[in-house]
Amino acid sequence: MNSPMLEEAGDVRVGVLLASVPERNTCVVITQDGHGVDLVTGKDESTKSFSFDLVATADNVKGIYLDFLQPLVESVLKGYNGALLIHGASTERTKALIDQNIIRQILINVLNGTAHEKEDSFIALSFIQLQSKNLSPVTHPVLGRLVSVVSSPEEAFSLYETCRDKVKSSPGGLSCRCSTLLSVAVERRVQTEVCRGRLQLFGLEGGASRTDLRGVSPLVKALDQLQSEVSHEDKLLLFLLKDALSGSSRTALLCCLHPQGVLDNETPNALTLAQKVRTLQTKPVVIRWCPRATEEEIRDKMAALRTEMMSEGESEIHSTYKLAQLNHDLQVVKSQSWERRRDSLTRLEIKERIIVRPPAQA
Repeated sequence: MNSPMLEEAGDVRVGVLLASVPERNTCVVITQDGHGVDLVTGKDESTKSFSFDLVATADNVKGIYLDFLQPLVESVLKGYNGALLIHGASTERTKALIDQNIIRQILINVLNGTAHEKEDSFIALSFIQLQSKNLSPVTHPVLGRLVSVVSSPEEAFSLYETCRDKVKSSPGGLSCRCSTLLSVAVERRVQTEVCRGRLQLFGLEGGASRTDLRGVSPLVKALDQLQSEVSHEDKLLLFLLKDALSGSSRTALLCCLHPQGVLDNETPNALTLAQKVRTLQTKPVVIRWCPRATEEEIRDKMAALRTEMMSEGESEIHSTYKLAQLNHDLQVVKSQSWERRRDSLTRLEIKERIIVRPPAQA
């Protein structure tokens, strides 16, 4: 029923954020063109070079959106699926930098990008918390899943902050072992067609080193499975990550580094991981479809089949089954109509907000 339009293969873009300001004798040096990193390791101070699409520091984090992420957001508004994987944001300071300068800016540009067509577009946010150890959704009284239709950047970021605060207050230090996924679904009506795009923002916990005390990042496991020919029983997070890295999305990775000097084991592993991700390619697809045309097509098939059944005898059972399948497809198309989807998400929003928002203080 959807009409995917396949484009040429797209490279997974990779940016590096040096969250800690490098010292003079640091083992990590940004190359002069701003697109690479030189890593100095060992007693002999041998140098290994890495190339990326962008390298930034905490001082110029605001430029990451314009220089690195803006094309990704613009493609989502055109009907593509997009994914941003944020790896290595291991401190509250780094997470705050990303929230305020990247997540907020993404939500502002997505909402402002459809502000002039409010009657013909809607944006829905969903948020889930995933345990990195078993890679499954966390059973949580508040954050099992949030779905909400939003109408302004302020409302969208406020909902995101509510979810992040709930994650931080999780009992037993659960937040440091859990990854998160914020999905932004954009649906626009362009004349008789419906254009759907989705941006997935992954906050990945864990380290690139297999000996990291925080546990191994799910990105490492996803990459291992992509490079292995052995089939695996997919957990939800791994399935989503592999789809983002090799499926039909336009994908970017932001790798956050905290250089610790010569004895640092995480930084070399993180740079190597980021370099591997940069070799991956996806096959971006834009989804556009016309519900009315699809509905008319199914109705025509049903009418032709009924005419055929009038003159049939032996294969009537088969035709009856086929007619039932067409009727089922028709109901699915009806449920996906513009008006029904917007109404159903609005009703779900009201129900979910009663759960998500904290009770008022007496």
